[in-house]
Order: sequence, then C-alpha cells, then structure tokens
Amino acid sequence: MNNLIKWELKQTFKSKAFWGFAVFYMFSALLLFVDISGGDSKTMYDAFLVNMNNTNAFFTLTLGVFCGLHFAGAFEDRKVQAAIMSGSSRMNIIVSKLLSFSIVMTIYSVLALGIGSIISIVAFKEAGVDSWMTPVAQSLIFTFAWVALASICFIISMLIKKVGAAVAINVGILLVSNTVAQLVMEKELGFKICKFTPIGQTLLSITNTSRADITTSVVASGIGLLLTVVVAFIIFRRTELK
Repeated sequence: MNNLIKWELKQTFKSKAFWGFAVFYMFSALLLFVDISGGDSKTMYDAFLVNMNNTNAFFTLTLGVFCGLHFAGAFEDRKVQAAIMSGSSRMNIIVSKLLSFSIVMTIYSVLALGIGSIISIVAFKEAGVDSWMTPVAQSLIFTFAWVALASICFIISMLIKKVGAAVAINVGILLVSNTVAQLVMEKELGFKICKFTPIGQTLLSITNTSRADITTSVVASGIGLLLTVVVAFIIFRRTELK
C-alpha cells in the first residue's frame, strides 16, 4: 500500500495538470484585491470569508476537470491496469487514489486560502474574529468537505474511463449540485437535509464556526467519503479492465 501511494503521488507531482492547477489557484486568491479595493471588507476575517467563497466557486468550476484528468486518465493510460498486473488489490488502488487526491486537494486549498489569508493580514489591522483557530477550523472542514464531494468524480471517472467525457460530466455534476444545493437550502427542510451532505458542507463551512457545526461537518463529510469508497469498490470489483 505504501509503495502504491508513493507511486501515485510521484505520478501526480510529475503531471503538468497538477502544477497548472496549483498556479491557477494561487492566482485566483489574488482576486481578493478586487474586494479590498472596493472597500467591502473591513477586517482580516471579512476578507478571509470573501476569499473562501471565491475558492469555493473556483473549485466548483474547475475541480471536475482535474478529477477527470487524475482519475479517468489513470484508466485511459492503463496505469490502473498496470497496478493490478503488478499484484496490487483493487481496494488498495481505490484507497491510494483517493488518498493521493486528498493530499492534492489539501495542497490546492492551502495555496488558495493561505495566500488569501496573507493578503488579508497585510491589508487590514483589525482581526475581526476572537481566535485565529476559527478560520483554521473553517479551512480544514472546507477542505475535507470538498475531498468528500469531489471523490464522487472518482466513481464517475471509473465508470466512464475516458478523460474527455469524464471531465464534461464531472464539471456538469459539480455545477448542477452546487446550484441545486443553494436553491434547496433556502427552504427550512432542504437546509436540514443538505447540512448532512458534503455539498451542503462546502457551502456551510464558510459561515459555520460553532463546535456543533464543525462536528456535523466532519461526520457528514466522513460518511460521504466512506460511502464513496464502498460504492467504488463494489463497482470496481465487477469492472472488466481491457
């Protein structure tokens, strides 16, 4: 398993797609200057939340592309088939794929939110929040929620196995699910349901800061990720690779 994860990370860090998206998310944080120049943010925390909301929008628009390249590309380039031929179990392949993606997702989130936080600290003197642990906790649950949500793209990519089609469907699903979630959460019942889903938590993590909210987010995202692993294994176990 360790060797498989190392191999996954090595392949990921060698890819142009990884570095291209890394640069993109770094520059996306610079949009915070637009908000600051407009005078909408008054404190560091105000600017942090604006940047977090911007990051959520960019993830919604672009992560489907990376997931298609990362997951479907492994099938199209026969890397998954090679791993099986070398003796790796299908469960280990699924877990290593999702773990490597989780690490990449964390890197992207740190780049976007970290640079935005630095800009916020430089631009404002007033913190606007009682403890620095609040934005740190929000960043962590935001990242975890996105890992759980984007892992759905693994199942889609595994079923399709073609990069172009996987990218198109992944992007469509993330866009539609985000739009539908925002509309549904305007209703009381819809809000109560969505807060127990990863898509709901990608939105709520931007505003929720209480211990109960954080616990709900971790549980919802954790269950979502676990279900993804189970469903992926059931499908992958019955998939004939050519």
